[in-house]
Amino acid sequence: MNPLLIILLAPALTALALFLVPGENKRLVRFLAWLGTLIALIAAVWLFFAYPNAEPSQIVEGGDHAYKFVYAAPWVESIGLQFKVGADGMSVALLLLTAITIFTGVMVSFSIPSRVKEYYIN
Repeated sequence: MNPLLIILLAPALTALALFLVPGENKRLVRFLAWLGTLIALIAAVWLFFAYPNAEPSQIVEGGDHAYKFVYAAPWVESIGLQFKVGADGMSVALLLLTAITIFTGVMVSFSIPSRVKEYYIN
């Protein structure tokens, strides 16, 4: 599976899962939030180290840039819309920094005593 897709979907699916967990179960809410951000962090670290060694088949030229790990899926084919993500060198570094920041934020916020579910969904 494409690491960019994992980085996008892990937090989104975690938020959906948190809607199904009762708010009183703070331990499970914290665990799910931690797990979702950990998955995104692992994918970002893997992407950061795999980016320089990407196979030529994973490189897509676009204007003056070369994008790697491109994922494209048709969305509304009748008008030519598609969902497309890819990463260039700068975005890989920013993805890693964002994943580290979000994971660290979840870890630091374990001490929040009230409205834990609402905190992690937002």
